[in-house]
Amino acid sequence: MKYTRSSLTRGYANRILTIDLHNGAIDAKILDPHARDYFVGGRALGLYLLYGRVTPDTSPYGPENPLIFSPGPLAGVPNFPGTSKCMALSMSPHTGIAGVSNFGGHFGAHMKFAGFDVIEITGKSDKDVFIVIDGIKNEVAIIEAPKIEHVFDLEKFIADKFTQEGYNKKNMAFVTTGIGAASTTFGCINSHYFDPTKTADGQKGFFRTKQAGRTGLGSVMVDKKIRSVIIMAEYPHGENPYGAADWEKAKRAGSRLSKVVREVDPVSLKMHRKGSAGLISFMNKENYRSLPVTNYQFGSDPRAEQISGKFYAENIFDHRGMDGCYPGCSLRCTKGGWVTLSAGEQKGTKVWVDGPEYETACGFGSNLGIWNAEAVMEANWHCDNFGIDTITAAVIIAFLMECFQRDYLTEDDTGGLKLTWGNEKAMLSFLHQISSGETECAREAGKGMLSLLNWVSRMYVKRTGQENPKKELMKFAMQVKGLPFSLYRTHR
Repeated sequence: MKYTRSSLTRGYANRILTIDLHNGAIDAKILDPHARDYFVGGRALGLYLLYGRVTPDTSPYGPENPLIFSPGPLAGVPNFPGTSKCMALSMSPHTGIAGVSNFGGHFGAHMKFAGFDVIEITGKSDKDVFIVIDGIKNEVAIIEAPKIEHVFDLEKFIADKFTQEGYNKKNMAFVTTGIGAASTTFGCINSHYFDPTKTADGQKGFFRTKQAGRTGLGSVMVDKKIRSVIIMAEYPHGENPYGAADWEKAKRAGSRLSKVVREVDPVSLKMHRKGSAGLISFMNKENYRSLPVTNYQFGSDPRAEQISGKFYAENIFDHRGMDGCYPGCSLRCTKGGWVTLSAGEQKGTKVWVDGPEYETACGFGSNLGIWNAEAVMEANWHCDNFGIDTITAAVIIAFLMECFQRDYLTEDDTGGLKLTWGNEKAMLSFLHQISSGETECAREAGKGMLSLLNWVSRMYVKRTGQENPKKELMKFAMQVKGLPFSLYRTHR
């Protein structure tokens, strides 16, 4: 489809891109100005559009269930920190209700620059596809995609393909998911963007990732057979490139906010050095005790400094470059570093890991009784590569480890894996099993916490002949409506 792109007005392109994968129909519709002005922001507008698409009978895996991408009116404005955020929305296969997940990178900004405020994708393809939105040529196309199961292999394929076609990497932004999203209800969506400030193998610049992790929207994406949504766009230029009503006033507001961040962060969490993992030391303080330890049983542990932001900052993170997930962000909390893999097909390979964010750091760290920062980062990398949510995977594994602790599970139930506190090797092995549905336990874990809880109950009754322990298991299955808790021990 060819389309006409207009200049941004008050942060809006005033267009919705709708795609029906069933019949290949693509349309650029006018964004209703009343909805736009009432439901301000990517989350509000996206939920409004989701509500209009679904009924009480809509299944998360039904063709009518939309996958929606929706940034807000500040998307791509470099004067404000955090404006790279975009929302992914759909009916969640993990909970059965509306699911929302926000992610960083350049994807939301590129949507705006390509001429769209929202992307709505419905239907299902009968083959793997790429959706290509070319904001340079003003074209949208659905093309056949290779069946590449691992995210970072797919990233390389996409980068190579479109570079060879003449596109500059800095003008590309795309989302992907992987094999784990097809095997679980908690698939994540990876958002890829080119960072020209880092160096790898003597070459300047490489692609980095942020994630829409929560509520399983990667599983919706892979069920529709979307391997990637790829956007090519150029940054807007001119005296008022984002169409602000008062550009000078907008710039002053952004400058004030950036000044607050620059002044407060160095004397607070130091996220420009530690990333959001800097929260670990804060949560671990004796007067808070809000750091989840061994499936939220405890709120602090003296070993927490081994996985703290300070440790990452001093020993692992690569501080060269800007480390903001969008130009102009003064927070610069997008940290990462190099780790040598100890598990999987690429064992022994040195890989770049974006993260860990706070919740991944304590999810695979303190909440599993693991105090090895490199093991946490490796788990982070595998989850991203498989396309599964780190938070959900970590909390589910913590539940299984407590089942082992309380004798509700044995190695016979888990195919020989000893999922005990601090067992890094078993944790990494189980992540691989979840991604491929290798064992019965892994397949049940892939369905989510509630299904897994019922399975553990059945296995326990079968093995012991005792009464169903479901009521007791519910006490430490850390979830609400099937969604595992975020990694904050909120007992206070």
